[in-house]
Amino acid sequence: MGVMTFLIGLLADLISFNRQLTEGTLLRIKKMGVEIKDLHSKIDLLQNQTSGDNKRDVNKK
Repeated sequence: MGVMTFLIGLLADLISFNRQLTEGTLLRIKKMGVEIKDLHSKIDLLQNQTSGDNKRDVNKK
């Protein structure tokens, strides 16, 4: 009976640790998604600024 209690406790600890790993991974994935969105918006902004500068240069010539 003691062995079964020990094994059930061990299984519960393993399930808890697995859940913590999964939650941590999900959090990191969400952060990466936000960072990627920020990078895309910065790239779009830079491209718009660059294309605007090119149009101004063409108009000056």
